Amino acid sequence: MQVDLSSIIISLVIFTIVAIPIIYDQMNKKKHLAQRTLIDHAGRRELSLDQYDVQPEAWGIGIDTGARRLIYMSLNGEKREEIVNLKKVEKCTFIDGNGTPDAPALQLHFKTSTPPETFSFRAGANKKENPAEQAHKWETLINKEVA
Repeated sequence: MQVDLSSIIISLVIFTIVAIPIIYDQMNKKKHLAQRTLIDHAGRRELSLDQYDVQPEAWGIGIDTGARRLIYMSLNGEKREEIVNLKKVEKCTFIDGNGTPDAPALQLHFKTSTPPETFSFRAGANKKENPAEQAHKWETLINKEVA
């Protein structure tokens, strides 16, 4: 039995046409579920998120500018959820972990002697979004709120 090149190419094209939408749909479902989880947790704490980002299977972060609260939660099974009163934050700094598993991160420095709080922005299921760019974006948003 001999398979010709045109049959192989046609098979690959058909496979690609079928597989790509399925993979894309699964990625969108994960992101939607992560967004829903973050919004639901914020709502239970009486927060209305003006802006939020999620990295499915990694983390979610959101801000309620009216209440001046930040919510950060792990979406990878760590069961970490933090709500920070931005009135108590002096500044936010970007940390590049130089290749460590938790890189990049944000560190919130408080006005009191409270130790800084660190939030990881490691990559998750959505490889399209750059975690360092997302962390820098949130550094800017947080510093704008605490100014």
